[in-house]
Amino acid sequence: MGSRQLFRRKPKSHERERLFDDLPPQQEAAASLKLSESLKRHPWEPWRYPILIGRARVAVQKSSEEWRKWALHRQARRGGLAVQRMYREQGRDTITKAREISLLNRKHKREAAEEAERRKQLGLPPPNRTKCWPID
Repeated sequence: MGSRQLFRRKPKSHERERLFDDLPPQQEAAASLKLSESLKRHPWEPWRYPILIGRARVAVQKSSEEWRKWALHRQARRGGLAVQRMYREQGRDTITKAREISLLNRKHKREAAEEAERRKQLGLPPPNRTKCWPID
């Protein structure tokens, strides 16, 4: 029994006229222009070409506001990963510290819920949310 492929890959067709043929004519022209601009910026390599095609396709299908929002999200994620990498190189263990803080927050929240339930069973009002200062 040989191994069977679960999902068949789409046949590769990098013919220029067939790259964006499923898009409306105006978007097809814009995507072709976007791809040519990307190819001018990035040297052509076989592994990069499908990525640039996909980016050109997404760029013309999203509005400028959606594209900006997505780009900011990606930029923030890359920044966060870079900071994590820098901390690892410095030997800082921020994950353990974050885990401890999270555990403490959950513990305090659980204790507050238990205290509220006890007060409810005893018929007491909920505790004041403001601190009472003594009057001198």
